[in-house]
Amino acid sequence: MDLTYDVAFFKITQLLLPQDKALTSALEDMEYLDFSQIALPAAIMDPRKRVHNAIANFERIGSFRTPAEKLDCLLKTVSELTQDSDSDSLIPLLLITLIRSKVPHLTANLVYMKVCIKLLA
Repeated sequence: MDLTYDVAFFKITQLLLPQDKALTSALEDMEYLDFSQIALPAAIMDPRKRVHNAIANFERIGSFRTPAEKLDCLLKTVSELTQDSDSDSLIPLLLITLIRSKVPHLTANLVYMKVCIKLLA
């Protein structure tokens, strides 16, 4: 699987470089977005801690090689953001997490997971 990852991910990264640059630029433009601006439900306790923990987890997505490991990382990130609350807070907290995590080749990582999962299905 290592050789497959090396070849496939490298090619996906090359093909998606313009989209990755555009996404990185858009996320950088929102880097000063704050918790007071994302309309969190009032019942959400300690959103900063949740995002901090989610960022620490999500930043590792690029170090994983298999789609299952990358998907597990994404699921753990979502789980961190939604613990002890309903899903109403997920989108705003995930947005802050994506902005602040600054994951390189984010588009390529997500497409790699999607392609591999479709191939295995």
